[in-house]
Amino acid sequence: MRSRETSRQRFTFYKKQLKARLRGETPPPSRRGQSTPRKPRSRSAFALFTAFMGMLRGHRAVLGLSIGALTASTLIGLIPIYAPKIVVDSVLGDKPVASWLSSLLPPTEQPRQLLAVLAVTVVVLTCIAVAIGLWGRWQATRVSKRLQVEVRKDAFDHAARLPLHRVQELKSGGVAGILRDDAGAVGGLIFEMLYNPWRAIAQLAGSLVILMFVDWRLLLGAMMVLPVVWVTHRTWISRIRPMFHDV
Repeated sequence: MRSRETSRQRFTFYKKQLKARLRGETPPPSRRGQSTPRKPRSRSAFALFTAFMGMLRGHRAVLGLSIGALTASTLIGLIPIYAPKIVVDSVLGDKPVASWLSSLLPPTEQPRQLLAVLAVTVVVLTCIAVAIGLWGRWQATRVSKRLQVEVRKDAFDHAARLPLHRVQELKSGGVAGILRDDAGAVGGLIFEMLYNPWRAIAQLAGSLVILMFVDWRLLLGAMMVLPVVWVTHRTWISRIRPMFHDV
């Protein structure tokens, strides 16, 4: 099985054809199309994820801090969900505040004072969650842009070493499209594969914990809804969504 020709070999063969034409001889037949076709590369999702994590070498510490900040901001932002229970039980109702919670709140005697404390606490916690979340997202964005630059540089260096026939196969604008779109999309995987999925997991886990403290029956109802959500989501991905792509 013959390996693919290099640009130097193709140019040498072209000169032989040109000399044969100048001498009035029949040039040797072109060998274009006789090279062994390349097999399409197919790798598993785990192999692609491993390769992607290898590209993050040198950025993992910053990305880890970003994921940690995302987790903290998500969990802090879920704490105010517990405030309506306190309002219903202790402000509108006659139930005393739980002992573990009363030690965290300043001493109050009137329901209006408790309501004011809860309002201020919710605003402060929301501001803290937003500040931490913005810092973490900024760090993730920095890593994403730096990874885009590194991948584009590696792709350009690889394209510069390609033989001429490979560049010709890419056709006009092919290399530019690869550098601009394909290589640049690798940086977006930080949000699509790590940042956004982790935020969804943290929100789901935190929401279930809050529901457990509010009322165990709410937690039971949420757990019963999860299989329905999973089935509908899988149905959309596997059956309904491909129908729109075929139209």
